[in-house]
Amino acid sequence: RLLLPPLLAMLATTGIRVCYGVASPFRRNLRWAVHGIGAELLTNAVVRPLSIAFQGGHSAKNKTDIGTNTLDTTEYPNNNVQTTTTREIAIVTGATGGIGTEICRGLLARNYHVFVLARNVSRGQEFANSLGPHATFIEYHADRFDGAAAAALIRAVGDKPVAVLVNNAGTMGGSKSDTIKVNLIGPTVLTLSLLDSFKLQLQPQQRGGIQDVASAPPVVVNVGSSSHLRADKCNPQNLESNEIDTNLAAYAESKLGLMQFSNIVRSAYPWLLVIDAHPGLVWTPLLQNSFPNAKLLKRIGLATLLYKTPEGGASTILAAVDDGRLTSPTTTSSSTGRIRDQVYFANGKPGGYASEESRDETASIELWKDVLGPVVREVVLGVYNEVHTNLMVGGGMVVDGDSSVS
Repeated sequence: RLLLPPLLAMLATTGIRVCYGVASPFRRNLRWAVHGIGAELLTNAVVRPLSIAFQGGHSAKNKTDIGTNTLDTTEYPNNNVQTTTTREIAIVTGATGGIGTEICRGLLARNYHVFVLARNVSRGQEFANSLGPHATFIEYHADRFDGAAAAALIRAVGDKPVAVLVNNAGTMGGSKSDTIKVNLIGPTVLTLSLLDSFKLQLQPQQRGGIQDVASAPPVVVNVGSSSHLRADKCNPQNLESNEIDTNLAAYAESKLGLMQFSNIVRSAYPWLLVIDAHPGLVWTPLLQNSFPNAKLLKRIGLATLLYKTPEGGASTILAAVDDGRLTSPTTTSSSTGRIRDQVYFANGKPGGYASEESRDETASIELWKDVLGPVVREVVLGVYNEVHTNLMVGGGMVVDGDSSVS
């Protein structure tokens, strides 16, 4: 009897290791079930209530419920909140729903001027107006790559530096093409279109008539998902597929691709800090519309237990922004010379479980060559040439093939 529990534990551990050694969809789904969904449910249903209990429980001031707009300040307390002394510019895509609205509110509270990017004009304008004079709405369609949205944004920003970009817009459950476009291609085009505005953030700023030589670096936060653990690559064919993404495989691929795009930016532009951040299982309209039993979960109270509120999900993204703004522009990785290697935020702090594929430089280059590069070349040719050249001679990655990209 004394030997049975450790024996069973050893057998279970061995079985998991054997399964993990199999390079197959089963292995990736198991990885997601253990380190993704399983870990998130454990955090939400067990760790979070215990943490709240140790903090003395909810007070009337910070209590939160699914479906309300009350900010939960106890879920992931952040001791590194960075409030700017002057209103720097922060840009948030997908800003009118789910965690996007809470990210905007959090950035506004940190003294940023927030650019609210969304496709629904009436909702976007109404939300920006509700935030007050330090919010500006820009119509943005992540699935359109004609450069119009980026051009309108750049005109609105003018010659001011951009301090923060949060690529939050996302979709799932639609066509595979739309999923890849919104979740991956859109953030890629927007990020690369804003490079000149990011560069301005690195220049010494005049603050109150005093030259400030220690400006915080620009930060890009790519909002990810543990679903990336299900994917091994982003299939180029999905970009042209109108097939419905019923099993959310294209969604998983798009989130893996977004993390690999982060690798590309780190290598091509070492001065630009890019952070991947996973908000967790969040009770948002996006999730509810993709989950047939959502109303039942809410009615029996499991939604509150198993999922984070939008405020709770946004807190991880805001923590990533705060952490990034603390990073010195001269801080580099000793091994690569980049400002940082992969940083993956989850549950309000760095160190989330990210797949080896998300860090794979060879896979990231293949993504650039097969999926991202051709689109970027059509929209912003100059940036395409620059990325290609930087990856060949300046970054830690190497692009094979033709060095002439004119």
